[in-house]
Amino acid sequence: MTGSKTDAAIKSYLDQEPDIVGLGYNLYIPTTQAKMYLDYLQSGGTLVVFCESKDGGVENLMRTIFNDNTIKEDRVNAAGAVYGIPDLEDDILIGPFGDLRKTQWGEDASQTCWVMNLPLSEIAVYSTAEDISATPSSIVSGTTAADLVTAFRHKTLNFVWFGDGGFLSTYRTGSTTAYPCKIDGTTKAPIPYTGTGNGFGRGSTKYNVYNSQIFANIVA
Repeated sequence: MTGSKTDAAIKSYLDQEPDIVGLGYNLYIPTTQAKMYLDYLQSGGTLVVFCESKDGGVENLMRTIFNDNTIKEDRVNAAGAVYGIPDLEDDILIGPFGDLRKTQWGEDASQTCWVMNLPLSEIAVYSTAEDISATPSSIVSGTTAADLVTAFRHKTLNFVWFGDGGFLSTYRTGSTTAYPCKIDGTTKAPIPYTGTGNGFGRGSTKYNVYNSQIFANIVA
């Protein structure tokens, strides 16, 4: 499904009980649809969200899922930002497509959505607003980059969110600041993205990023 959808269209889709629902790009999520996604999660569904902010849509989703209207969202950094992944015992970070602890994921060609005031006891934080390839930008007053979550997994619901709508963006031509997802052209296996051979990132230091392997582990 592409473009904005009515509540009725989303309900009709979720009533089919799909195994996995994915939301992407800068989709606007109204509160009515956020509640539908929460009901879907609570019934055992899996929701995978690679979504930037659009008019508060991510905020609506987070406030609904966590039942907390103090949760806020905004955007940070720029194209080519690189986010470090912590050393967590987690079956997405340690999965059949790679042990991704202490690696990185890359932002595509825009900014990254961050969320603050999440209940940290209920989530496994995969990254904050710290761009390890350059100085973090647009940090909300009174906070640090470490206070702003850019990716996490819910500990009890089958819910994963990354604050980049271009997380799975890929293209045949390499770039150091865009298209961070890569698969092997022959085997179709997920592989690290290295840009044009000198890595990925908006600063002088470049990194390998592992978006495709993260996604494959999520699905697995």
